[in-house]
Amino acid sequence: MWLYLLLPMCEAARGEHTVNCSSQRYPTVPCSWGSDTTTLDLSNNQIEMITTLEFSKARGLKRLHLQFNQISSVDEDAFQHNPLLEYLDVSYNHLGEIIDAPLKPIPSLLYLDITGNVYDRVILGPGFRGLEKLQILRLGNPQVVSLKAKDMQLLRGLPLKELHLITGDLGEYDGALRGLKNLNILTLEINVRIHVQTFKVLTDDIINSTTTLKLKNLDLTQTPNVPLFHSVENSPIKSVTVENISITKEYCTAMFTSFLLSSIAEITIDKVVCMGTCISQVPPFEHSTLTSLSVWNLDNPSIYIFSPGGSVKKFFQPFLHLSLVNAVVFFMPCLLSQAMINLETLDFSSNTLDCLSMFPDCNKPLPNLRSMVVDKNLFKSMQMLSQVTNHMKHLVNLSANHNTLYREIGVCNWTQSLRRMSLRGNKFSSKVLHCLPSSLEMLDLSVNHITVLLHLEKMVNLSQLYLSDNRIFSLATLPRQLSLAVLYLDGNDLPGVNSSLLSALRGTELKLSNNPFDCGCDILTLKGFCQSAKVVDWDKDYRCEKPASLNGTELQFLTLPHCRTGLIVGSVILCLILVPAVFLIVKKLKNRCHAYNEIN
Repeated sequence: MWLYLLLPMCEAARGEHTVNCSSQRYPTVPCSWGSDTTTLDLSNNQIEMITTLEFSKARGLKRLHLQFNQISSVDEDAFQHNPLLEYLDVSYNHLGEIIDAPLKPIPSLLYLDITGNVYDRVILGPGFRGLEKLQILRLGNPQVVSLKAKDMQLLRGLPLKELHLITGDLGEYDGALRGLKNLNILTLEINVRIHVQTFKVLTDDIINSTTTLKLKNLDLTQTPNVPLFHSVENSPIKSVTVENISITKEYCTAMFTSFLLSSIAEITIDKVVCMGTCISQVPPFEHSTLTSLSVWNLDNPSIYIFSPGGSVKKFFQPFLHLSLVNAVVFFMPCLLSQAMINLETLDFSSNTLDCLSMFPDCNKPLPNLRSMVVDKNLFKSMQMLSQVTNHMKHLVNLSANHNTLYREIGVCNWTQSLRRMSLRGNKFSSKVLHCLPSSLEMLDLSVNHITVLLHLEKMVNLSQLYLSDNRIFSLATLPRQLSLAVLYLDGNDLPGVNSSLLSALRGTELKLSNNPFDCGCDILTLKGFCQSAKVVDWDKDYRCEKPASLNGTELQFLTLPHCRTGLIVGSVILCLILVPAVFLIVKKLKNRCHAYNEIN
């Protein structure tokens, strides 16, 4: 009994219907919930079994998180008292069979995740028959190397919109997924390495079942070429994602060739090791519906011998969206940038580009671009960046965070269509503000070397200004006429903010934490402002640095009684001065009144 009383209770959100007891060593540490609980998180605990009465009190329960426990046993009627349950996650436990999953009766269930348990066969038991509303199902694990139709026949009777299946390198497949239809998203995390032919049979079975196909964990470098992707050419698939794939030049060429002959509009490739070039080997084609290509985390030493030809130009020409992130891109040929006349969004983050290698004396490249992201590259010259983008009359968003940009002597000539500019983590001093376009509505110059705020008065439309982690020591030059909705000044060198500026910022979302505040009497005005206005993180990291006696004191607990004493003494002195003055004025007025009466 005493041990129970000494154990810390799990935290329940007051005034809400959510109880969060994640990572609290439940059931050793108790956790309580009531009939009004709608979301219960018991993930990352030590639960070993679920009994019929476990959640009987939570009759209003809709979401239940049980992932990453040690559950090996669940009573068949464990959720009979939870008729409203819509979301159930029992992934990464110790369930020996899917048939052991607690599915009877859960008539309202929409989402079920039973991945990562210890079963090695996917056998759907009779409990699945009652899941008449199930829309999202996640099942399987890498130990599953066989999919049999007789074990999965109930799958076709479910009203699924999303299916995520995890297996090992399948050695046995007899059409278990054949007949699936009307899926919005099908994710196959199949871990293919040797049995590529089996994987081909499986993909042929499901190719007409979904509009979005996601393939994960494919190693296609160890086996001879198998015509994997031909069936996609006549499928309803519109979007394909390939993640964590190792692929030969031949497989890559075949994949893109089939994709270009299909109705696919969007391709995303993440974490890919490609042996050799492939896009340049794609044969000529008449028409493509592909408008969006995203390649992230490419490992391909042979990219440096990439040479764009006519088919490559035609490949990129219809694109509206292009992302090549961490893809060893060091050069953008004019042949491509001038061909992509319809491109609207471009993300070339985490590469080795600069102004000259991205736009090497091209003739007005990417004329209809609306958003350009070139974070974590090698851009240096602010003036040159403005010049190479000046012709982009539709450019609204420009992000060049974490480059080595600086402001040298010269004129910046930006397109006036720019509304949002993010330049975090560069090498700008205060002079950069003179180089920025006046059309901006959002500006982020955080993590630079700015000390004072100059030339902001021209930005009459500016509403969001982010200046965190600079070296700003004064706000005296901040224009009062700016109508800022957001102003972040945390991590600077501000000793305080004067009262007139605080009045101008009354409706602004303000962040001032981690500044070296000088806690004289004037700081009480700032404290009062922070307690009543929209100040972010007010109760965190607002501390005094000076005087030494108050160093580290949080502003929210700062009192400074001597300031109030000084105010009282000052008021008394003022009264002592004003009272005689008022007495003399009244006396003079009386004398004038007497004189006036004697004359009359």
